Amino acid sequence: MMGPVKMSVVRLPLVTTGLTATDSEIEKEYDINQSNPALMTEELRQVAFAVFRLTPAEQKLDEKQKADTKARLAEKAQNLSAQLYAAHGEGNFAGIATAAGAVAGTTELFSMSGAAKPLPPSVHFNRAAFRLSKEDAISSAVELEDGFYVLQLLNTKPATLKTLAEVKPTLQKMIIDRKAGEALRAQGEAYARALNDAIKAGSTFKAAAAAQKLTVQEIPEFKPAEPTLKDPDQNLLVGLTQELQVGQVSNFKPASNGGLIAYLELRKPGNADEFKKIQPMIDSRLANNYG
Repeated sequence: MMGPVKMSVVRLPLVTTGLTATDSEIEKEYDINQSNPALMTEELRQVAFAVFRLTPAEQKLDEKQKADTKARLAEKAQNLSAQLYAAHGEGNFAGIATAAGAVAGTTELFSMSGAAKPLPPSVHFNRAAFRLSKEDAISSAVELEDGFYVLQLLNTKPATLKTLAEVKPTLQKMIIDRKAGEALRAQGEAYARALNDAIKAGSTFKAAAAAQKLTVQEIPEFKPAEPTLKDPDQNLLVGLTQELQVGQVSNFKPASNGGLIAYLELRKPGNADEFKKIQPMIDSRLANNYG
């Protein structure tokens, strides 16, 4: 893993041009994918919220004083959560929250990807709200951008299947992408066999690729344990360095923009001192796997 490697790859794009999906194919796809989230409306939720915020004056405190203030607000929020939990969701949420010094409110119905009006958009708020359930409807203290919140789930509107007409473009794309992927895999596997046969017959990877009218990309030398490729397929390439022997062609592999076939040009020996950097990690993994 610490020994530098040199690789070359052939990248094959996913081509959808000229591919179509018939009405019967679309109808069949609709029938067998009725639980696919891509074909359904988003679940909606409504929650009550109580928030403890820093005052404008507290916002101007130095970092230590502000941290101390936030710790007190977090404690207040957690105490409120415990109080609401003890009431089993049957108490007056707004009244209990206000009595504890929080600002209380209720959201409109919102989706995981939408804004919980009247509050500003917050991914963290939505995640906290969608972790709640009917059986566990009260959140613990949740730190958000503007304070510490406690949430209570009020209502849910389950996701429902959209009509065929609504999702026809989505189904059409799903079918075309699948056809393109199947064609690409068949093409890629054929190219991989041809390249492998040519290498075994004594050709270079570049010459074998040129014979197939393929373009070779040389990957900058890197260490698998410390890759710095800035390549969308970096993880795949690192994995292939462990699968391939020098001079070996990989099978076709699906990749970020289609697929690729890799060739391991060179592997240099690792430095024993550098290995010490990752030895504790390896020891830990071995202990977890076999301890």
